[in-house]
Amino acid sequence: MKAVRDFSISEFDSIQSLYDYMIRNRSSVIVLDNETEKIIHVNDIMTEVFGYNYEEALQHRLEEISSGKIPYTAQNFKKILKHTRTKGELDFEWQYKRKGGEKFWSASTSKLCILNGREVMVILSHDVQSRKIKQHLLQNTIVERTREIHALNEKLTLTNEELKITNEELKTYKDQLEKLVEIRTLELSNKEESLNYKIKFNVV
Repeated sequence: MKAVRDFSISEFDSIQSLYDYMIRNRSSVIVLDNETEKIIHVNDIMTEVFGYNYEEALQHRLEEISSGKIPYTAQNFKKILKHTRTKGELDFEWQYKRKGGEKFWSASTSKLCILNGREVMVILSHDVQSRKIKQHLLQNTIVERTREIHALNEKLTLTNEELKITNEELKTYKDQLEKLVEIRTLELSNKEESLNYKIKFNVV
């Protein structure tokens, strides 16, 4: 007895009707057998993006054309398929691998469908490599600017410390100078009194 699903499943009477339904998105379309998870159909956009011809594409499982870099592994892809089977359509970002080995990013959607009375898993993918490169460059710029700001803050902190030390030195010098002036003033005052006394004594 099959479990009752709480989400709708699109039905198609032919692979062409499925492609006609998806073509509006200009997406790579990959159709998997829901039981074996093998690729059973792909569209022309998929072959262009991945670099495989139709026959070559059918020789692979989808996890085999994933980058394999954690978390874009076969184990995690199977989790995506399980989620789609039990909870319905899922949007996710994935890193795939072209025929020549080049890795690229894709915004993907997994969807359970009925094709000619048979349950299949449909994966729609949009190549977002250019967007990811721009995001990466932006993130690098932000990191670099953040480092520059931190370095400037450290420099300002050191400058403030140096100014603090300089102010303390100036205060000490001022105190010493005032003390010296006080001493010299007292000495001059004593000399003046002594001179006045002598003058007075001579006059007398």
